[in-house]
Amino acid sequence: MLQGVERQIFMKILFTGGRAPATLELARNFGRQGWEVHVADNISPVLPEFSRYTKAYHLIHSPRFAETLFVADLIQIILKHNIDVLFPTCEEIFWVSKNKRQIQESCEARILCDDLEKLALLHNKYRFMMFAREEGILAPETDLWTGVNILGRKSVIKPIFSRFGEDVTILEAGENVYDERTHNILQEYIEGESVCSYGFADKGSLKFNVCYRSPLKTHTAFTAFDPLICSTIDEIVSGVVAKMSFTGNIAFDFIEMNGEYYVIECNPRLTSGIHTLCYNDFPQLFFGSGQEQLYLNKAQLLVPTLVTELRLLFYKDVIYDPRDLRPFSKQVSCLNLFRSRAREHGISLTKATVFDIEWNGEDMPR
Repeated sequence: MLQGVERQIFMKILFTGGRAPATLELARNFGRQGWEVHVADNISPVLPEFSRYTKAYHLIHSPRFAETLFVADLIQIILKHNIDVLFPTCEEIFWVSKNKRQIQESCEARILCDDLEKLALLHNKYRFMMFAREEGILAPETDLWTGVNILGRKSVIKPIFSRFGEDVTILEAGENVYDERTHNILQEYIEGESVCSYGFADKGSLKFNVCYRSPLKTHTAFTAFDPLICSTIDEIVSGVVAKMSFTGNIAFDFIEMNGEYYVIECNPRLTSGIHTLCYNDFPQLFFGSGQEQLYLNKAQLLVPTLVTELRLLFYKDVIYDPRDLRPFSKQVSCLNLFRSRAREHGISLTKATVFDIEWNGEDMPR
């Protein structure tokens, strides 16, 4: 279908999740390679909306709060613009996957995501830990939270479905803990350095994978990305996608301790690791033979790094591009949208970025 894409064959691609800087990275790269780029989200403004490489920006309904209309919007865009590839980037991927059959029956676009059952297994932090340990992958001991516990070791409590390190509580050994929150896990705390991976698989074959860490000491989402080579992680990721015959974007969080890598969680979607690959040809990377040499670079979200870390890193800024300046000039406006939504709903800024697209296992067993 799209295997062995030739450079002269330009296609039409629709990225959902336009709010993510990673989506801007995709839009620019595919656009530079001659593809017709469409971007959609249920909010405005978003960064790709202002990119010279975006053919059209489409305002659609929220998948979480208007699922039926969200699906209808996607089908209409695909049919009207003869879209060849639908590429979900953020958590709307779960809603796309849930309705994948309906979309496929209505149009011929290739949808870059796997079935919901697979995505749910990877997204569910308890089920994925059980899967990892069954497969012999090094992982912390994990149990469902019962509400009351006397901790025998340093531990982490976090929701089964969570993101950006939100709602994570670290507790010392010996603490008598009572927490009424439901749908949480209790996980052994692993002391070490965070390392992430991001890759793409096609029918169980890992086409590419990049590992990266943050040069900043942070327990929340990274704002700077320093790539590294790690064959151990590559082998783990390759083994998981082969076992599941997985297709799509796939990302993992690890803790490195004494040279060993403990898998902590999985995100079956696009992540910021894509920024370390910006000098590659993305159409070839995703749809080519899968044997291209990877060119890796250090990257950062300059403004968040300056604001939250008070650090100036000499890394490539994700947003600034002298060939495409408007997204850089509009990023404060885009950020203010989330600030306004955070105040309106009484939630954190990071939660405000996803609360209208997040998927927390609706209609699936926990």
